[in-house]
Amino acid sequence: MKAIVDRIEHDLAILLLEPDEDFRFTLPAGILPGIGEGDIVEILITKDETATRDSRNKSIELIERLKS
Repeated sequence: MKAIVDRIEHDLAILLLEPDEDFRFTLPAGILPGIGEGDIVEILITKDETATRDSRNKSIELIERLKS
């Protein structure tokens, strides 16, 4: 998925999701080094299976301890 950097305000980058640019979101500008207004960025979102499983297991363990 791609987004265009609409503007940078107060250390926040405002991005518009392409192609229709109806959805916007913000990110800390510091995590976009070398990226500026008008630049198009590619966004890749992946699921971290291991972290998800570990998080769920911790929640289950906590619930079980609270029940005891």
